[in-house]
Amino acid sequence: MPRDAEKARAALGSSVGVDLDWSSFRTIASLWGQYGFCARIRDRARQQSFVLKHISPPAPSTGSVSHERKLKSYLNELRFYRLYAKTITAETGLALPEPYFLSSTESLKSSGTFEATLLLSDLSESFPLRAPPHLPLDYALAGLRWLAQFHAFFWESDSESQGELAPIGSYWYLTTRWAEFEEIDTDEWPHFSREFAERLHNRLLGFPRGDLSLRKSYMEKGRSPSYQASAYDFQYTGYGYGAVDIAYLMTSSVSLATLQGQGESQLLDFYHDQLTHLLGHRCRGYDRSVLQLHYELALVDYVRFMAGWGLWGNSSWARHRVDEIMGIWSCDGGVRNDRNILHVLGGCTRAASRRFTVVAAVAGSGR
Repeated sequence: MPRDAEKARAALGSSVGVDLDWSSFRTIASLWGQYGFCARIRDRARQQSFVLKHISPPAPSTGSVSHERKLKSYLNELRFYRLYAKTITAETGLALPEPYFLSSTESLKSSGTFEATLLLSDLSESFPLRAPPHLPLDYALAGLRWLAQFHAFFWESDSESQGELAPIGSYWYLTTRWAEFEEIDTDEWPHFSREFAERLHNRLLGFPRGDLSLRKSYMEKGRSPSYQASAYDFQYTGYGYGAVDIAYLMTSSVSLATLQGQGESQLLDFYHDQLTHLLGHRCRGYDRSVLQLHYELALVDYVRFMAGWGLWGNSSWARHRVDEIMGIWSCDGGVRNDRNILHVLGGCTRAASRRFTVVAAVAGSGR
C-alpha cells in the first residue's frame, strides 16, 4: 500500500461509515508547501468516488507567520464543511463537495503536531469538464453565476461576530504578508507605500471572501448553451467584499481575450445583475458603482500582494488596470496628487462605505 494511503487509512480509522476500496487509492496532488496530499478513492459497494484530503504539516520554523496562516486556513476549511456546505447546497443548489468525514487532531491553542483529514464527494463525477487555465466567456460567466449565488447566501451575514469563519477572506491580506510587502521594489511600484498598504487593508476589512480560482473547479455542459460550475477547496473563505473574489477570478483565471475591450465591464455587469436578482430588496444601496469601487479596491490590493510575492496570471493586464485606477484616484482638477489616493482610501460615499458583508468564496490553495 502506498505511504500516503497508509497515512490516510490510519487517520480515518474504522468510524468513517464508508467501505473504502484501498486498492483504488490514487494520490492526485500535493498540498502547498508539502503540508499533505489529496487523493481519489472509491467505495466497494456503490463504486462512488471520493476525494480524500490529508493535512500533515512539516515542523515549522519558530514563530512562522506563514505556517500559522496555513494551519488556520485548514481549520477554517473544516469549519466551512461542518457548518455550511450541506446547507448551502440544499438551499441554493450550488455544487460543493459533500463532507462524509472530517477530523482534526488538535486546535491551534494546543502544543504539538496538527493533522486533519477530510473525506469529500468527488465533484468530477457530476462535473466532468475541467476548467481550462484561461477561461473563455462561457466558463467565466459560469464562475460568476456560482459566485453570485454563494455571495447571496451569506449576504450581510451576522456569522462574523460568532467567529465561525475567517475574519478576512483571502490568503494575501496584509497582516500576514509583511514579508512579501518588504520585497516590493518601490522604484517600480511607487504608490505602494506602507501608509497606502495599511489604508487599503483597513478599507477592505469586514467584508467576505476567499480565493476562487476556477482552476479549483469543475464544469458541466448544461442543456442550455451555458455551463454550470462547481467549486472546491475552501481554506480561505471568510468575510470581506464579494468583489475580492471577482478581482481574483479576473486576474487568475479569465482569459485575456475575454477581458479586452468592454469585456471586464460586461463581466461585472453580469455578476451585478445575477446578484441583485437573487437578493431582491436586500441589495438596496448596492448599485453598480458600489460594486465598481469594491472591485477596484480589491484589484489594487491583490496587485499589491503580487508586487512583492511575484507576478502571475493576467499580471500585465492587472498592472495596467491598477495604473489606470490609481491615476483616477490621484487626480485633482486634472493634477495628479498622490495624497488624493489616501483620501479615497480614507472614506468613500455613504453607500460604498456601508458593510455589504458577504462571505467570499476564495477557494484556498494553501499558500
